[in-house]
Amino acid sequence: CGYAHPGKTQRAGDAWIVFRRGNAAETLAHMHDWHRLVGHLPPEGRPESVKSLALYATHPKGRGMSEPGGFPHAQEYLPFVAALGINTIWLRPVEHKSGYCPDEMYELQEGIGTPADHLAYVRDAHRRGLKVWRDAVMHGGKTDNRRSKEHPEWVCLKPDGKQADTYWAYDFNWPTWVKYFGDYVEWTTRKYEIDGWRMDVPTGSRFPNWNPKVPYDRASYAQNQGGLAQMRSIRAAARRATSTR
Repeated sequence: CGYAHPGKTQRAGDAWIVFRRGNAAETLAHMHDWHRLVGHLPPEGRPESVKSLALYATHPKGRGMSEPGGFPHAQEYLPFVAALGINTIWLRPVEHKSGYCPDEMYELQEGIGTPADHLAYVRDAHRRGLKVWRDAVMHGGKTDNRRSKEHPEWVCLKPDGKQADTYWAYDFNWPTWVKYFGDYVEWTTRKYEIDGWRMDVPTGSRFPNWNPKVPYDRASYAQNQGGLAQMRSIRAAARRATSTR
């Protein structure tokens, strides 16, 4: 969806219909053939470790991400995690404010410990043969933080020009937001020696962005196309950060 401009042609995209003989289960199995046909393939260069991934989701401040404790306390449990046969720890969001509401991206959640504590946790996990992933919260959290006020263009608008919402309302496809988040991922990966990222809400924006100044063809490109743009940016940023290790 998007604005129609006089004299400007827009391509909506392709639609595919695939016919196969057989029942529903047999037909579904052929979807892999279709993906290969149209080039919808996993990205090249995936680490071999991804194929045998056993994730342990955790947070330094407990299951609710708000309990007492922090990285020093969580580090005491690493022997237990390693004994489970887990090979990768997925840290849920640890940015300032946390709880999938990142406020100051480059600061840690209050009460979670210092940057040195975070790095010590990761290095101890590495010594035990564990990789550590972080959570990439690409929707940006709420829209009342300083970042959103400095960059109001990152927030999706409704047709009447008002904000689409106050939470998870960022335009995933806005180029400067894509770059900002990629830069953050690269910095974090280097500083804390992170091994990988889990991408929160990779499908893109919740809303089409009706801002008439969007730097792409139409409003709905904030959505799935934006998710793909963020994933490409994050993957490239993480690779840049790990290439010199």
